[in-house]
Amino acid sequence: MVDRIGHILDIPGISDLELNYPEHFEDMSVNTLKALLKAKGKKCSGCAVRYRDFFKMGEFTDKANRRRSIDLAKETIDVIRSLEGNCLSIWLAYDGFDHPFQIDYPAAWAAIAESIGEIADYAGTVQVSIEFKPREPRSFSMVPNTGHTLRMIDRIARPNVGMTLDYCHSLMAAESPAMSIALAASEGKLFGVHLNDGYGLGDDGLFFGSVNQLRALEFMYYLKRYRYEGLIYFDTFPVREDPSEETEMNIWMVNTLSARIDSFGIDAIGTLLRDSGGFKSRKSILDLLIGTR
Repeated sequence: MVDRIGHILDIPGISDLELNYPEHFEDMSVNTLKALLKAKGKKCSGCAVRYRDFFKMGEFTDKANRRRSIDLAKETIDVIRSLEGNCLSIWLAYDGFDHPFQIDYPAAWAAIAESIGEIADYAGTVQVSIEFKPREPRSFSMVPNTGHTLRMIDRIARPNVGMTLDYCHSLMAAESPAMSIALAASEGKLFGVHLNDGYGLGDDGLFFGSVNQLRALEFMYYLKRYRYEGLIYFDTFPVREDPSEETEMNIWMVNTLSARIDSFGIDAIGTLLRDSGGFKSRKSILDLLIGTR
């Protein structure tokens, strides 16, 4: 694990590390990781608490698991503090349902809100960021899309609770990822971004911009428009590809799209959005994407 992390940190353009807890710490101590980060001159931005098969009946919605789920999140926060990070990510893989009449929806919603509220109170200055996913491994997730996530954040009503937007998850929810970014960022609740790509049917985890180039461009525009300064995390799944090369492709795509937007101008794109809305703006944006301008 240490050698693999060291290799990742050596890739040009990588500034921060974000890991899963507890799985990435089973063969590596916190002190070992701190020493590695110091040696590489890099930072740990935070950790994602990972609820694996033990929690398959539900993390916060299952009464038998709730306390253990809350305590595992608090333990993760302690690790984040030790690593001088600032964000806890929560993806609720099992808080959902598969059949009609399987759960009491309002009770499940309240249990999630109360549990994350307790975690947020413990976190203090550490951000608590909810990452939604519409399905998988459950048929339906209790927090399945941007709208539900923002509603949950309102229900929790803690200033340190926000949202992590995973690009593929947004596609799976039949959303416009750029619209989701705009809504969350405009409310000051965009705490994290996971970049990848796919076809919207599953969590494909392809490299960013490999399928949906125009949507990726729009996504980057809104990140830049709202001056997002948080972590950009590459959540891709290189099964047959070389992981280092895929990481380099992700970085290249982000930098390329960002440079194209800068060359065209944030304000110029905003003017097109406000004043055109027809083929004139579409042609200008397509010119920007394919590099004829």
